[in-house]
Amino acid sequence: LHIITMQSTPVNNDNDVEQQLQSPSSPADGNEVSSIHKQHRRQSSFRFPSVSGRSSVHDTTIISSLRQSVADCEQVDEAQDSQTTSAYESLLQKTIQNACNSAFGIIGADVWLYDEIDWSFQHAAYYRHNIYKPKGSAEKYALARIEDTNLRDYVPPTRQIPGSGLAGYFFSICSTHDRTNTWREVRAITSDPDQPPDERTKLLEMCGYGRACGVPFDIRGYRGIVIYLARQSADHNQLSEVANEIHLRVSADLIGAVSCSSITSAASINAKNTRNAKTLSRVRV
Repeated sequence: LHIITMQSTPVNNDNDVEQQLQSPSSPADGNEVSSIHKQHRRQSSFRFPSVSGRSSVHDTTIISSLRQSVADCEQVDEAQDSQTTSAYESLLQKTIQNACNSAFGIIGADVWLYDEIDWSFQHAAYYRHNIYKPKGSAEKYALARIEDTNLRDYVPPTRQIPGSGLAGYFFSICSTHDRTNTWREVRAITSDPDQPPDERTKLLEMCGYGRACGVPFDIRGYRGIVIYLARQSADHNQLSEVANEIHLRVSADLIGAVSCSSITSAASINAKNTRNAKTLSRVRV
């Protein structure tokens, strides 16, 4: 049994410190008050552990290598791999659905993941709220070209470069440190002559997604962006209401965390299977 004793050096000037803090002083006395605080803290024996030696929470290189290893690894059998992937896809869709259903004015979401190797954006998930159903034939057909993979002219979500498409556009102007969400009219983006043309973004506008907001996420170096979609007629003041804004940002982090967890989980399974295979080979020998 180890008994840890803590001793403190007697401090006799507590009253003096309190009197000097309460007494009126000129702006020039600010340095003296600050020095008194520092001296008071130095005389205490309580010490906090240093955090300078801790590793960064942004494990970008590790996460990137895990993504590559999961893509290349053939250790996990197809049945187990399919079951794990299906479970995480279902969880991701459920997370996106809950985020949209709990928010005001959000009728859709598009999730993109940032590739640290080629700096492009890979599509991860798409969701449309069941309350939104276009009425016009042109709007319905535009929506079908996004969602119906059996259509001959179906437009898949291809990789996007920074600055291109909604993912590239919002990722270039937004940050994970933002405390307000940035909303833009989709038509203003598609009609901008300086923006690279993107067919899928044009279809999103045609099928009724009039406003878009991009919220980036960074989960220990696993980066991406969630594009929230709203009607053109949505009230901007209500979309930007404090509770709605923080909900969208927190939900973006949660969506990113679920997506990141699918990679780390698969990598952990691969490592465990490899370790077990080596153990069995040694036993057999």
